[in-house]
This record gives sequence, structure tokens and C-alpha cells, in this order.
Amino acid sequence: MNIWLGAYLPRMPGLVGRVADGSIPSSPYLPPEQLATANRIIDAAAIDAGRSPDAVRRIYNIGGEFSRNGKGFLQGPPAVWVEQLTELTLVHGVSGYILCRVESGDIVRRFADEVVPAIRNAVRTERGRQGMSAYADRGMDRLRPRQPLRNRGIP
Repeated sequence: MNIWLGAYLPRMPGLVGRVADGSIPSSPYLPPEQLATANRIIDAAAIDAGRSPDAVRRIYNIGGEFSRNGKGFLQGPPAVWVEQLTELTLVHGVSGYILCRVESGDIVRRFADEVVPAIRNAVRTERGRQGMSAYADRGMDRLRPRQPLRNRGIP
């Protein structure tokens, strides 16, 4: 069984780094511009606990609106979503996205049909350009056995 926490600043990301298998914050509560800070705290706490920062996978709950144009996170056409989520994948190590606050099936369809394949292609292309595996992301060591919770500071 894995432990995933949706933890927020200022102190909770440290708990994620010390004991969790994954971080799953929600964009309305931890916006993209705060991900770098949260990830630094998670990584430092993981190292302090004798863990690899890569042992903590990063997934992000997201919500947005498709429109012809827009300003802000996930507000606009699919190309805007692709650009923003590709950056989060490549820069912040987010390896998965969960749609939350979905108002219509059209959002799910457009995300699955238009956004996801384009993100995968963009990530594969960029990682190939950098000489990385197309599947390189935080948590690739997730297949290794986990330490019991008592060894991670939880009684």
C-alpha cells in the first residue's frame, strides 16, 4: 500500500518528503507557481530522512476551462493546456494529472483526446533531445521495496 498526501505550504511538504510515496496537491490550493517551493521542501525532507527525492512521485489535481483564449492556468485552448502541463512535467517532475472539478464530459473528452497525447509527444520529444528516457520521471525507483512505516519515522 502506498501513502499519497495532498499537502500544502508551509510545513506539510516536509511530511511528504519524510514518509509519503507520493504528493498529490490540487492546483486551486497549491498553484503552479508554488510547486518549485513545495518540491524543494519535499526533496530536502526526503534527503534528511535518508530517502531519495525521486522516491516521492508527483501527481497534480487540476481543473480548468477550454476556451478560445484565456489568461491563467489551464484557461484557454488545448494548446495552452499542453504548454502549461508539459512545463510542469519537464520542470517540476509531475508524472500524472487528475482532473478535478470537472463540469462536463466535454472537458474529459478534450483532455483525453487532445491534451494528453500532445503532452506525451512533447515530453517524449524533449527528453529524447536531452538524451533522456521518454519515461524518465520522479519515482522511477518506485519498483524498489518500501521501508516499513516505523523505519520512516511513523510509529
